[in-house]
Amino acid sequence: PLGALALQHVAGLEVVRRGFGRRLEAQELSLATLFRVGEATTGRSGAGALDAVLALLGDVVDASGVALLRSDAAGALDGRRLEWRQRGDGQIGSDASAREALERRALRVVPERVAGASAPGFCVYAPLIAGDEPVGCLVVERDSTQPLDPSRLRTIATAGAQLALTIENLQLLDGLRATFESSVEALASAVEARDGYTVLHCRRLAAFSSLVCERMGLSEDETESVRLGALLHD
Repeated sequence: PLGALALQHVAGLEVVRRGFGRRLEAQELSLATLFRVGEATTGRSGAGALDAVLALLGDVVDASGVALLRSDAAGALDGRRLEWRQRGDGQIGSDASAREALERRALRVVPERVAGASAPGFCVYAPLIAGDEPVGCLVVERDSTQPLDPSRLRTIATAGAQLALTIENLQLLDGLRATFESSVEALASAVEARDGYTVLHCRRLAAFSSLVCERMGLSEDETESVRLGALLHD
């Protein structure tokens, strides 16, 4: 009897050990993912950083697809959408469910059938809030009925918070760029106003230069630099 009791005790300890090991692995994977998300958002700019984060999340949770839906300051989806898909086809997530998550400002798990999948699945909707202002909703699509453990759900929520800060920074950069371009336009207008002969001359040259850059296959950044240079050439 003592031997049988000892064997049962050992078997119970082994179950606990394996469960503890799985939790440690999940936590390690979560921390590694968040570290890589941080690297992607600080080491890249623009849509490249957002693409990298969506792909990282998709790999970690074995998602069939991940989408980033952008919103205005009032929390209304504005139609801008960035998607990463690993399996299946069709649109990722539901706009209605994303709006509800933004209204509630809480992570939601919604059963939804994934397009092209044989089994039912679900989507995780994580609202993206920067400060107190909504900037979008992160959608993680799974073509499986197996639920995500709390560690992976926390990873999605934390990555969403990082994404919200990245989007806020991109919006600030867009605002600074718009202010800079307005200043350049004002300088060009001042130059053109000096002489009737030069009216719209700088703007025409900027337009022609941009077309030449496009025909040459230059990048958007290079084309914009040439356009600004043309505006200021006088």
